[in-house]
Amino acid sequence: MRASLLCCLTVLPLTVLLVGCTGSGIATGDMSGTVTFNGEPVPYGTIEFHPASESENPGPTVSTEIHNGTFDTAESGTAVVRGPLEIRITAYPSEPADLEDETAEAEVVEPYFVGYTVEMDYTAEPVEIAVPEDAEGFDIYARND
Repeated sequence: MRASLLCCLTVLPLTVLLVGCTGSGIATGDMSGTVTFNGEPVPYGTIEFHPASESENPGPTVSTEIHNGTFDTAESGTAVVRGPLEIRITAYPSEPADLEDETAEAEVVEPYFVGYTVEMDYTAEPVEIAVPEDAEGFDIYARND
């Protein structure tokens, strides 16, 4: 009796561990590319990749930084779900200042736009995203009173 109990207590956790470590079957990959605004590379910003439909295209939201118009999700260590995506871009005219003194006041850098959304079907890379001029001032979080 003790041997079978010990066997169950050993085999069950191993089974759970192995099942939890297998692949999910969701097609993913790193995504890299360029982002331009008004025909120029975005100096600095963030880009977020959201599955367009959680039920049809489940997966995590992935975010990475844009530097001099380029991005690469491999830097964040999380792969993007392939398929329909909602991509949100926030762009700034410059990178925020690197302050050694955390108590010092930093100059506020106003964004060109916040959370500008582009829909795209991710099947291959590199990706080129051209944000139109009329995106300037867009803010996904702004209240429309």
